[in-house]
Amino acid sequence: MQLLDGCLILFLLLDSLGAKEHEVTIPEQDRAALIHFSHQAHLNDYGLVCADCHFRADSSTKSSDNILPREADCTNCHAQELADENCSKCHKVGAERVAFSSPERVIDFHHQYHTETLKLGCETCHQGMGRTDYATRESWPVMDDCLTCHQDKDAPFDCATCHPQVEVIRPRSHRQDWMYEHKQHVRAVDMPCSKCHEDSWCEDCHTGALLSLATGLAVRVLEAAPSSRGKIGQIVQRQHELSYRFTHPLDAVGKERQCHSCHEPKYCIDCHRVEGKEDRYLPVWHGPVPGESLPWVLGSVGSGGGRHGDWARKDIERCVACHDVEGDDPSCVQCHVDFDGVQGTDPKTHSGRFADRVGEGDFHENPASLCYTCHTSTNTTGAGFCGYCHQ
Repeated sequence: MQLLDGCLILFLLLDSLGAKEHEVTIPEQDRAALIHFSHQAHLNDYGLVCADCHFRADSSTKSSDNILPREADCTNCHAQELADENCSKCHKVGAERVAFSSPERVIDFHHQYHTETLKLGCETCHQGMGRTDYATRESWPVMDDCLTCHQDKDAPFDCATCHPQVEVIRPRSHRQDWMYEHKQHVRAVDMPCSKCHEDSWCEDCHTGALLSLATGLAVRVLEAAPSSRGKIGQIVQRQHELSYRFTHPLDAVGKERQCHSCHEPKYCIDCHRVEGKEDRYLPVWHGPVPGESLPWVLGSVGSGGGRHGDWARKDIERCVACHDVEGDDPSCVQCHVDFDGVQGTDPKTHSGRFADRVGEGDFHENPASLCYTCHTSTNTTGAGFCGYCHQ
């Protein structure tokens, strides 16, 4: 939570200051205003190598070490200009004569280990210097360069290896409105989020804690639900409303890709699992529940259907969140159908004299009437559905 608070404060501060998209958050000395210099000329035209000027790099063990050349180092080649007092050869007219300051860095880096122990050349990380005049932060290696080696195979892939203060690292894509815009990039899969963030990082904000246990029907659902996995307990933040535990199946059916932006496909199994068959999605409360003697389904006539019948009568909307809602639900009609046309021998869906209360319906005129989803149409007196009334 402290990390998120720090990031939020940084975003708000940059917003109040009118931060630009490509603004460098840590200022550096403008050396181009002090001297004339070209890396390209020294490397290509004069045949020098990096260590000729940056010779302190081979012994540097901290990123805070100042490995920039000093005026005395330049005299190894420019002694004649110094003797002739031809200062304008290197120093710009009117510029202040100050030493180069070491740029502030927010990473840990060991030049000696990389150059002496690993025998890496400077150009392995500092690419394109032969085409560069003044070197600025734009010439520094970017994270993709580091990940060429740091993939846990040749070098560790732990953020803390290089970033001791992760809370102050802000990629240029993460502007002051990033908290509100990042979801668009997550859905579009155009950001390599996994380079810096683990899958569980999202749950610091997007986490759902257990709701207060209610009485009656809801208790059975909540007791079977997983506890919060995030670091922030007992809070539902930003992403889903409080009742989402009960309405999420509607989204899961039609927005599966969006769900997988944050949740792995196996996430559903925490609640929807069959013992010994983890590849089958079925709510755990559809199976045996400790303390409940009534099974989920009872198929005998007059039994009431078991717990599923009890739930359907009390809250059918919860059932249709997972099951089809078109009236001809294949899950229901596996049992709730009049196979033989004999009244009173099939699972009971509605009470007796149902037609007297709701009206005759359209089953006389419409052969595709909703009634025929379960009942057999015979158009014969004394037989099938017609025989219920026409004896």
